[in-house]
Amino acid sequence: MEKKKMKKDIPALTKSGGLLSDFGGKGVVLEYRMWIHYHDGRSDEYQTSDNLNVLLGLRKGLLKSKDIAIVEQPLAVVWDEKKEDYREVRIDGIKYD
Repeated sequence: MEKKKMKKDIPALTKSGGLLSDFGGKGVVLEYRMWIHYHDGRSDEYQTSDNLNVLLGLRKGLLKSKDIAIVEQPLAVVWDEKKEDYREVRIDGIKYD
């Protein structure tokens, strides 16, 4: 797993919305991403992984941290061919808070 503020080929800020199944399912995932927001106003950051289970495990640990306000559920990043841009989408089967 690699911590990133910005990645050259997949920007931190992307389009968002939709379900992974709308874009072809797990075979089209470029990376999984989980956003982290702090209480003290530090810049938001995200963790990425090629393995969804890695992020789900990391999330459990981060939820115990007193420094972190919100740990979002992991999202999948896909290429949106219609908009010709990257897009964060919800993963089918994950319960989002």
